[in-house]
Amino acid sequence: MVLCACKGMDARQAFESALVVDRVAQRFAKEDDAPADDKKSGKPKTFMEARNRLLDYLESKHWKLSSRTLKIPYATSPDGKHRLWFKTQAVYLSSGGGRHDFGDARTVSYDTNDLKNMSPEQYVRHAIRE
Repeated sequence: MVLCACKGMDARQAFESALVVDRVAQRFAKEDDAPADDKKSGKPKTFMEARNRLLDYLESKHWKLSSRTLKIPYATSPDGKHRLWFKTQAVYLSSGGGRHDFGDARTVSYDTNDLKNMSPEQYVRHAIRE
């Protein structure tokens, strides 16, 4: 192995810098070698990824979103009839017209895989059941 001392770097700094570059290259190589099926499916692997995908979808459909940094973020339908509440591992629905309270919300599903395996459009239909 040949190390070139760059301007202002001693041999140790140059070596550590080369290690960092090598680790980054290895990480990207692993991502490139991932099975094509995983890349094509587009299915989120975690509840948080699925929740963010659903929130992005709702925002594109003109739902009013709270701040995503709230302890329990929520999204309200454009007509104000429905509100989806997003807890850490569950989604709740309140259907109260203009007034929504988390205490009145009911769970949409007990299986978090629903959110991961359904498209956002299917999930909203399933949640609201209209």
